[in-house]
Amino acid sequence: MKIMYLCNCLIPNVAKKLNVEAGVFGGWLSETINAFAKDNEVVFMCPYKEKVEVKIDDNFTFVGFTAKETESFFEKELNEYQPDIVHIWGSEFMHSYYMSEALKNTNKTANAVLSLQGIISEIAKVYDYGIPKRVVRAWTFGDIFRRTNIAKEKAEFLKRGEYEKKAIKNLKNVIGRTQWDKNAVKKINPAIIYYKCAESLRNTFYDDASWERAKCESGRIFICQISYPIKGFHLVLPVLAKLKKEYPFLKIVTTGKSFTPDSLIGKLKQSSYQKYIRKSIIKYKLRDNIEYLGTLDAEGIKRQLLKSNLLLSPSVIENSPNSIGEAMMLGVPVVSSNVGGVSSIISNREGYMYCLGDEDDIFEIVKGIILSEDKNKHNAAKHRATIQYNIEDIKQTLGEIYTDISVKQ
Repeated sequence: MKIMYLCNCLIPNVAKKLNVEAGVFGGWLSETINAFAKDNEVVFMCPYKEKVEVKIDDNFTFVGFTAKETESFFEKELNEYQPDIVHIWGSEFMHSYYMSEALKNTNKTANAVLSLQGIISEIAKVYDYGIPKRVVRAWTFGDIFRRTNIAKEKAEFLKRGEYEKKAIKNLKNVIGRTQWDKNAVKKINPAIIYYKCAESLRNTFYDDASWERAKCESGRIFICQISYPIKGFHLVLPVLAKLKKEYPFLKIVTTGKSFTPDSLIGKLKQSSYQKYIRKSIIKYKLRDNIEYLGTLDAEGIKRQLLKSNLLLSPSVIENSPNSIGEAMMLGVPVVSSNVGGVSSIISNREGYMYCLGDEDDIFEIVKGIILSEDKNKHNAAKHRATIQYNIEDIKQTLGEIYTDISVKQ
């Protein structure tokens, strides 16, 4: 079988061949694609600094393209490679829309399947949730330099969401993994065939490592991302301030750069959202309680999870965040807003779910975890994750989806 993959980022073995950095994303994707490359001919496509075509090995070809390419480029690639299956990863990118147009123009939509990641048309609706209107409309020097602010970012998401809807309407097959993404895609295209298939985690989370309360740092809360509004950091700052009053040793650990830089230049560079968070951190006297770790690879994330008291996922919207899956695999206590598709991957049996905006519930949940350990949840989380993210089962399911699509052509 000849499979063409369209993705948004380089996977490690391709990056290594090109002698460039792969970045910290896409590790979970690499496992799946390289597994199918063993027995099939694979064409891997993703945005790159220039148009290139590179042989990675005998049956694996990389095709890089620039942001200016439209459906005519993808039509040419489809006609040249004549893939049996075209697998598009993510509906939120313009290249996914252009590929869907190319498939339609070449009568190959029956050959294609789209994997849902985030659904940007749904994300756009809540992009500025919980942020004061004055902050949404504001412009900082950093915003002016980047030519965008929160309101404009939301407008851009809404615009991309319209192209996402067109792509979904163009296609016949889609892969999802939560009830939320199924409902969302069926609302856009009721006739689309929906296949369910989980996504694997990054390799490092499949060893025997296991969280132990005795080895973690009490009151250490790990939040994977806080850099943009939908991650919901602004919603939990009042709760964290309340927790600090009871537990002065509270430590919030996250990735990225500091939101409270000392230099004037650092402050001037901040976006409206970063400035809003900076002022809130100072208001709630949390500056000394937040540690920023910069960019972390999979091993770095794993180390932080194992020494944290809990993972907090306060997002405004999510589909099935791998950060929660990775924490579950290690048995780390997970506290998450019950939004989007999260309830399809974890329940109150394996973790702690709260209604978005319920500050009292978050406070009581986190306080309870700091005070004591629920071994039943720890074991249940690890057990569910082992089944939910089983690599061999995922590969088998995906192979069956490819076969089913091929048979129907």
